[in-house]
Amino acid sequence: MNKISKLHIFSTCTNVKSYPVPAECQLGQFEGQPVDRAVQQWWQNLNSKRFHRVTAEKLYVGSHWKETLAAVTEAKQRDVDTEFWVLSAGWGLLAAERKTSPYAATFTAGADDNVHCLDWPEESSHKERCRWWWREINNLSSAETSSSIVSLRQEAESLLFFIVSIDYF
Repeated sequence: MNKISKLHIFSTCTNVKSYPVPAECQLGQFEGQPVDRAVQQWWQNLNSKRFHRVTAEKLYVGSHWKETLAAVTEAKQRDVDTEFWVLSAGWGLLAAERKTSPYAATFTAGADDNVHCLDWPEESSHKERCRWWWREINNLSSAETSSSIVSLRQEAESLLFFIVSIDYF
């Protein structure tokens, strides 16, 4: 059996945050705006220096997050070289130690601050919208991080472990 040299744990973000979310960082503020313009303004707002920053690991709360943190802690206590990543509807692929501003965004249709509230081409499906948003957010963040799920998967002797909700499939 091959030895695992690194474990990458990926978890979806949570709706509940540990800090108040500024109005400018709530995706619902862009409701009805063309998606291509909204994603640019969204990214600009998230990266504004005006907002409080906290590591992604400390931003999220709730039972899902508590269980995720327990899994990360368990892996580290077993001396497994572990990297923790967040699959964030607002920030894209996010290293857990990265400082971020609180935000509200989700892929869940019908929820507050969902990506589907933007002005999309009529023919685009739920899945196409989610994929487009995910790709664009990660393209915008690529200037700040060179990591992608594909690049992490290509690391020799690495294992990727995902804790995700249905909207991330």
